[in-house]
Amino acid sequence: MATAEERQSIWRSEFALLGEENARMVDPGAHIAPSDKVIFLRVWLAMLESAKRDAREEETLAIAKSAKASVKYDRYIAIAAIIIAAIAAHKEIKWLVSSVMSWFSN
Repeated sequence: MATAEERQSIWRSEFALLGEENARMVDPGAHIAPSDKVIFLRVWLAMLESAKRDAREEETLAIAKSAKASVKYDRYIAIAAIIIAAIAAHKEIKWLVSSVMSWFSN
């Protein structure tokens, strides 16, 4: 007789071959006293869900870190743009100031 670990290894392979969706059909959910295979199936499905949730959380964390880094660089880009715009508009600003000063002096 196979040990519990050997049976679970066989079932795990069987469920993996079936795929998650088809493996779910093995458990109709109406068992009064589910077999060891059905109990293991439920554990296996819970482990798959946990792995999916962990992967989603990792992806969300990576996106958040990327967004945070992007915000940091966006500030530097905005500051550089302001400086470039001020340099480019230097003559116009100088003209504006001199026009306002001449208007007040009259």
